[in-house]
Amino acid sequence: MKRNLILILLFISLALVLATVLSVKGQLDIDFELEYAEAKITNAFKALRVAESKGAEISPLVVKLNDAILLLEEAREAYSNGSLDEFKRRTTESSLISSSIEAEARVLTERAIRDAEEEFRMLSAYTFLASIITLSSLLLAWRIFKARYKRRILEARPEVAEIES
Repeated sequence: MKRNLILILLFISLALVLATVLSVKGQLDIDFELEYAEAKITNAFKALRVAESKGAEISPLVVKLNDAILLLEEAREAYSNGSLDEFKRRTTESSLISSSIEAEARVLTERAIRDAEEEFRMLSAYTFLASIITLSSLLLAWRIFKARYKRRILEARPEVAEIES
């Protein structure tokens, strides 16, 4: 009988320890999911800042980022209301949206960099072409001016008359 009582107490103690460990693990999972979703949002925001600094149009992605932030806030609210399934669904959705924003922002950054390089090459070519046209025009104008100047000087040259002695 005493042995059964000890086994029952041992079983109850083990069950309580196991329940505590599972509860702590559950809380750690929730904290991890929140931190992961927040980190994804932060990374997406940083990627958007880089894309904007390179000249990319990020307005649609900012709207999507706001949606991801709202989903994370709704997940926190669902957790405080005790709805763990809703919490997990919303944090997962927020993380997925943030990941897609980050990927799209990187693509936009690369595209903006390529566009800027292309624009620089075109501007350089136009500048070179304009320089050649300007120099050619100046050279042509100088030749025309020089020919007219010579002709005027030659036309204005006084004739030498012979002096009779």
